[in-house]
Formats: sequence, structure tokens, C-alpha cells
Amino acid sequence: MKKILKYLVMACLSIVMLIGMSDATLAANATLTASSSTVRPGDTITLSFKVPHQGSYGVTGTLEYDSSVVTLSGEPTINKNLTGWAAERNGNELVIYDNNYANPLKGTETVLTLKFKVNSGATEGSKINISIKNIVSSDGSADTNIGTATYSTTVARPLSTNANLASLSVAGVTLSPEFKPGTTSYDLGEVEYSVKSLSITCATEDKNAKYTIKNNSLSVGKNTVSIIVTAENGTSKTYKLNVTRKQDPNYVASSNANLKSMKVSLGMLSPHFSADVTDYIVYLPFECVGSSFTASGTEADSKAQGVVDGTIDKLVEGKNQTVVVCKAEDGSEKTYAITVYVMPKYDGTIPNIGGSGEVVDPGTNPGNTEDPVDPSESEEPSDTSSEEESEKPSETPSEKPSEKPGTPSVDSDTDDNGLLTIFVIIVVVVLVGALIYVLFFSKKR
Repeated sequence: MKKILKYLVMACLSIVMLIGMSDATLAANATLTASSSTVRPGDTITLSFKVPHQGSYGVTGTLEYDSSVVTLSGEPTINKNLTGWAAERNGNELVIYDNNYANPLKGTETVLTLKFKVNSGATEGSKINISIKNIVSSDGSADTNIGTATYSTTVARPLSTNANLASLSVAGVTLSPEFKPGTTSYDLGEVEYSVKSLSITCATEDKNAKYTIKNNSLSVGKNTVSIIVTAENGTSKTYKLNVTRKQDPNYVASSNANLKSMKVSLGMLSPHFSADVTDYIVYLPFECVGSSFTASGTEADSKAQGVVDGTIDKLVEGKNQTVVVCKAEDGSEKTYAITVYVMPKYDGTIPNIGGSGEVVDPGTNPGNTEDPVDPSESEEPSDTSSEEESEKPSETPSEKPSEKPGTPSVDSDTDDNGLLTIFVIIVVVVLVGALIYVLFFSKKR
């Protein structure tokens, strides 16, 4: 009886010890964890492998997974905080160790990460089981079996790629063409000036898709309102509504058809551009013959309908002409004329520019309307001139005072006035002298 009692006590103690050992083993198990439990075909699963063994310098284990559902992506990566540690994989066998035997684990730490990609062919509901089995941790003097680490989940349904609208309507207008999910552009025609935005009603085909409406604040003129549908997986589709808002009935359109600036592809405008000047000329050398020429302008009024540039495909020698036309908001136009004059080929003679801006004959003075004089046709002096000179009385030196070279000549009236002035001065001097003489000598007597 005593022996039976002894065996019962030993059995109870063994059971207690086994329970204690089981609890300790469970508490010390390694783990495989992921940041998300929901995975779909094409997703990447990143697993963290944690080992709860303080003082460990190395860990080994066997990797197991179903390759028909997931595929290992790359090699295991050591935790960057474990300086000096390395990881090796030989098939499915893993070896993780402190290469320098200087940085043991300080408790439960992530020793490495593994990445798996869910195969695109994995179906909804497929089970994913990834395990590291037969895990053994060593502190350099003893090995400890820490069991198996397992990650399990189920493949979720794929995210929808449906970004279609199921219906679309706009209050007060008719879509053209009629709505279809695959048609993404519609014309709504014109709406009154009082309509500031469109009243849009729509719904998505997939309940998990979302839509946003943009540019629904209408300005006068052409507008494009966008409906952007985003599918569950992030892909998007844009539906466009083209609509024209009428002008304010009290609005007066601008008649400003001026250009703000104008530039030419060759040469320089003369005179310099001014909005009020509508006639210009550009002089170019002969070498520009055959070149193209463009004159372009920028409208001064942002509401203007536009500018038609002037072009010349091939320049010829002499006069070439083109125009730049600006059309105002109200439809009125203003034309700027450009004459492009290509000079003749230089042959040593400088061309002469006439008043019309064209090259004239270098032998002709454009400012003189008389015919040019040919020096060979000049008349010789006639014999009568010598006879007339012989009949003139000769002048003597006493009759005409000599003039020094370079001295301006004086006419006869000026000579007579000078002689008279001298005569008067002499008479006055004589009279004054006589008067003084009479008074002086009369006192002495």
C-alpha cells in the first residue's frame, strides 16, 4: 500500500512538472508576425521573426510554406540593430548567427524579416501557412528548442478595378451622346448666364468605388466639368462634361483689337513697335532670299478672339508684304502691315533708298526731279563773250580800291555813307579848332 501511495505522489509531481515545463515552453516560443492580416492576390507579406532567448548567439530553423499560394521574395534580411549578425539560407534551412560572437540577444528580439508575394492566381479563401519549424537557439554553451513559429491567414477577394459610372444625368440639360458607362465625354450645349454650376446626379457601378466632381464653377464661355471615379484598387476614370455658359445679357464686348507686342523672325521692325502704328518695314540683306519670314503678335486685351500671324514662305529680292490681324472680342479687326524689303546683291555700289523705301538707280538723286546732266554734253564758251568783255571800259587802280584776298566785298551805297561820315567829322573838327583859337587869342589882346 505504501509503495502504491509513493508511486501516486511521484506521478502527481511529474504531471505538475510537465505542466510547468509546457507553460514555460509556450511562453518562450518564437513568433512570425505581419503588419496586416488581410492579403489579396499580388500583395506582399512582410513577416518579422522574433526569438525570445536572452544571451543567444545563434538560431536555426526550417522554413515551410505552400509555393502554390505564396512565393518567397529575395533573401531573409537581418534586423539592422543586430550588429555583426548574418543570415544564410540553404534551401529551406535557415541559420542566423552573431558572426563576431559579441552581440547576443538581449531578450525577445526580431532577428530577421522575410517577404512573400501572394501569387496572382491565388483564389479567394485560399489558406496561407508560413512556418519556421524546429527552431533551436544557442547561447554558445547550450542549445534550447523553442518550437515552431507560424503565420496563418486567408486570401481575401481581389480589390475591384471597376471605375465605371452606372448612371449620369444633369438637371435641365440633355447629354450628347446618350450616357453609356464606357463613354467618357459629353456635350451639354449652352446654359443660361444665371446657371453658375451644374446639378449633377451619378452613381458608380461598384459600391466600393468613389467619385469626385471638379471644375463645377462655371465661367462665361466654354467649360469642362470633370467627374473622377476611383475604383477600390486605386485606378481611376474621368468623365468630362463640356458646357458653354452664355454671356451676361447686359455685357458690352470689348472692341480693343490692339496688339501689345509684335516680333519678327528676321531683322527688326522700323519704326519700333507701337500699338497705334499699323505700317512697318523690315530691311534684309540679299542673303535672305529664299528664307521664310514670320511676324507674330500678342493681343493687348485678354478677351480678344485671337491673332492671325503673318507669314512669307520664301522671300524674294525687293518688296515682300504680309499682315498681322488682331480680332477683338466684339469681332472687329485691326490689321498691321509689314513690308519686308530684301536688298539687291552687293556689287561694290551702295544702293540708294528712295522716299518710297525702295532701291533707286545709284546715279539718280531721289531728291532732285531734274534729269541728270551728262558732262559730255556741256556747252563750250561762245566767242561773243570775249567781244563783250573787250567793249567794257577798263578799270584803273585809282577808280576801284584793291581788295585783299578773303576780305568780304562792300557795295557802293556803303562806300558813299562812309565818305560822308568822314567829311562831317573833318568839318566839325575844323570849326571847333577855329572857335578855340578865337577865344584864346581874344583874351590875350
